[in-house]
Amino acid sequence: MNLLTSLLSLSVVGVQAAGSWSGTSMQGCLISTPDILPVPPSSIVDMSRAPIPVRTNLWIPIPRWLAGTWEADTQAYISCFEYKTRSSLIDQPVLISIRRISTRGLQIDALGQIWQHVDAPCLSMVEKTHYAEGSLLLDTQVIDSSPNSLTLRSRARVTRADKSTLKLIDEFFEETTTVYKRVRDGVIEVTFIVDDYDADGSPRTSSKSVSLELRIKPFQVVNRDQSGDLRRAFNEFQRNKQMAQP
Repeated sequence: MNLLTSLLSLSVVGVQAAGSWSGTSMQGCLISTPDILPVPPSSIVDMSRAPIPVRTNLWIPIPRWLAGTWEADTQAYISCFEYKTRSSLIDQPVLISIRRISTRGLQIDALGQIWQHVDAPCLSMVEKTHYAEGSLLLDTQVIDSSPNSLTLRSRARVTRADKSTLKLIDEFFEETTTVYKRVRDGVIEVTFIVDDYDADGSPRTSSKSVSLELRIKPFQVVNRDQSGDLRRAFNEFQRNKQMAQP
């Protein structure tokens, strides 16, 4: 198996786990020091025991410089490590051609703040050569926000089934940290840090990749998409937020 095939055979859900923020892409296995295992997050173990969460009406505020429709045509893998074999899949950055169209920012409030809908739980499916992969996005949270950067963290449950028999052949959990950084107007740097874990929290694979995205369309309000009536959902979210204030 060559390097490109190895990278493409990894889970695609790292990028998709950011929710509807990201379009078609590939993602997978990070870590700079393989001798130091990441601390298995307790939430991964809890997630394996928990039922599928109830659908929630969650909206995340995003900065104006991140709003709009973006395009990326390359992705650079900085590192990719497999813990079972304790080996790195790459010894230098690898540049891969991709095609990713991402729309960020769907509604705007009376104060001019732009908001993105988190469509979770949300199931996405991808077909590989010998198996089909399903990724159930469980949640997305804001980890850090500053004038020129935004960091999100998403969790997903991933299953793989044989395409011919539909028999389950693999299941794991994935945590994706996505860092958006403003380079200049209309240009952003997006970093994906993806960690895969077994149900007991043992690390499987880890990767870090970076891409530059160019804005190809300005922000515009989207009132309906595949998840339903966004305007109605946003108005309901605003009312609930106001009622929760003291």
